[in-house]
Order: sequence, then structure tokens, then C-alpha cells
Amino acid sequence: MSYCRMNGEDSDIYLYNDITNGRICMSCPMIGDGEGHVLMPNAKDAIAHCKKHRELGHKVPAYAFTRLREEAKEEAIKQKKWMKEFFAMVKKNDKKKKDRMRREKPKIDKIMKQLEKSSTNKQG
Repeated sequence: MSYCRMNGEDSDIYLYNDITNGRICMSCPMIGDGEGHVLMPNAKDAIAHCKKHRELGHKVPAYAFTRLREEAKEEAIKQKKWMKEFFAMVKKNDKKKKDRMRREKPKIDKIMKQLEKSSTNKQG
């Protein structure tokens, strides 16, 4: 679904969401002769791109910004959730490593004692 369509009235750009590539500014007037497309992976980048259009005097409707801002909030929430899950997983893995080290410590201590004995026997 598009955020806005180039219609000459309220929009000079055609911006839409493609589920595989993110947001696309089709035939972007900022790219050469307007034949290029700009791909933006998230709503935050799309907002920045639309602001550049406005700075150049291109018409970008307010409703496009409104929808992009709503999506940017949703993306931020999803990203925070993902980060929280990721760090919980890392912490869990660290706990597993610590538990493993605790289990392995007696074995390591035994090997170290054997090495110490063998080195003192060689010296003496």
C-alpha cells in the first residue's frame, strides 16, 4: 500500500511499502533524471528521505509523514523487544558457560596439580 502517489496536487513522489525491500521511493526525483528508485529499510529512513524532498520543494503530504511516524514507533517497539530477547538469550548462554566452568573447575584443578607435580619432579 502506498503512503502517497505522485499526482501533481499534493504529492510529487510515489512512496510505497514493499514487504521484501522496505519502503521504496519510485522514480525518485532526487535520483538523476527521476528514473532511479530509493530503497529504505525502515520508516525512520523513509521519514528522513521525505524531509529531504520537502527541503527541495517537492510536495509530500502530511498523511504520509503521519503513517510513517506510526510505523516508526511500532518498529522501535519491535526492536526494543528483540534487543531484550537477544540480551536475555546472551545472559542465559553466559549462565550456561559459568555453570559449565563450575563443573569443569575440579577437573582443571586436578590437571594443574598433576602438572605442578610433574614439573617439581623434573626439577628435583
